[in-house]
Amino acid sequence: MRMRTSALLVVPLCLAAAVGCSGGSTGAGDDAAAAAKQAKAACDLFVNFKPPKGSGANSQIDYAKATYGAFLKAADLAGQAAAQDPRWKALESAAAREAAGFEIIVKGAEGTTQLDMSRVNNAVAETKAARPLFIAECAKADPATFGTATQSPSPTATSTATKPSQRERSTR
Repeated sequence: MRMRTSALLVVPLCLAAAVGCSGGSTGAGDDAAAAAKQAKAACDLFVNFKPPKGSGANSQIDYAKATYGAFLKAADLAGQAAAQDPRWKALESAAAREAAGFEIIVKGAEGTTQLDMSRVNNAVAETKAARPLFIAECAKADPATFGTATQSPSPTATSTATKPSQRERSTR
């Protein structure tokens, strides 16, 4: 008789604990949803990005500054997303790589540091390498906007790598 009473008390306590634990998973779902919103916001910075007009040297510097600022903000938003959901770590990394590259480009263009062409060239290469990664992660965050765009090829990829040359076609 005593076992039966104990069992009746234990069952409600276990159920209460189980309900409490399942409430935590809803919180994790909320975190994932909030993280996805942050990731989308990071990508949205570039959906309607309007670079400064003009083609002179000052316009190019202004363009680099605007791009640097946008990637810096995107890296911050993606970092907030990654803090809530580690799936967005790659988006954060790609945006941070872009921001770091554009920072060097801006500093070199403004003359705020001694111009080191190899450093600027490395920064340009870094932004070119990070861009397809950023776009691919944005396609996960906002497939409706970024999923329709064709993937940017790697800066080292060539179109002849996938297409046979005229000579190869004629020998077949």
